[in-house]
Amino acid sequence: MMFALSTAAFVALATIQSAYGASRFVIDDDWAFGMNTAFPVEQCIQVAPTGLELGGIYEQFLFYECNADGSLTKYKWQASGSLFSTNPLTDEQRSCSERSSAEQTVITSATAGSTACDLYHFNCVGEDNYAQVRYYGVFQDTTTCPSTPNFDMIFTIATDVCQCDADTQTSSTIQCDVDTVSAYSYSTPDCSGDGEYALHASAAEECTYITTIRDQVIPVSLFNGYHQCTGTITTSRTTSHVS
Repeated sequence: MMFALSTAAFVALATIQSAYGASRFVIDDDWAFGMNTAFPVEQCIQVAPTGLELGGIYEQFLFYECNADGSLTKYKWQASGSLFSTNPLTDEQRSCSERSSAEQTVITSATAGSTACDLYHFNCVGEDNYAQVRYYGVFQDTTTCPSTPNFDMIFTIATDVCQCDADTQTSSTIQCDVDTVSAYSYSTPDCSGDGEYALHASAAEECTYITTIRDQVIPVSLFNGYHQCTGTITTSRTTSHVS
């Protein structure tokens, strides 16, 4: 079974650059759901959940390191396997501390993007502002929070950064407001204008039901839960609430 998710289903994962803050970040789409996303630099980031091996998705971690010469080094660790067996990552690889086995890519000014729509657009100057949200789900049609999910991950996202979908020329941001992580979507490529309140994860709630994907053999129900906010808390936004 191939596991496919639409951009709309994971709009809350689409984050990014900005007019709103000086967060350190890099735009990349090298993760399980293949969407342009702003990741914080110099943080160990899980970008593919455990539990989806049968769908051809294997556990993966990324780490981006800012270099003194102005370049950025991307480190990538990914489990591998087949339908019947998996070669899992080690604890050292999951913590991004074992660099020798990582796939490495050096991003320079010549290869970096220059706008929120561009792959490898990055900023190494500023603050480490990011949110961590737990995303998990079950292979069934339900709106009830599962006690034992089929797949699970803690996803780390740069906050107050604008990310653009180059195909649709739309954008989105993630905001931390004390103990709530919220996603906002925009009809413009640069997060200008009124943003629509898309989704949130709050410490006051056990979990939030996102959606159920029914256009495949086995339905998949998705949920999220607040994990933590780190760095500057931003509360000002021009938005229109969508209930």
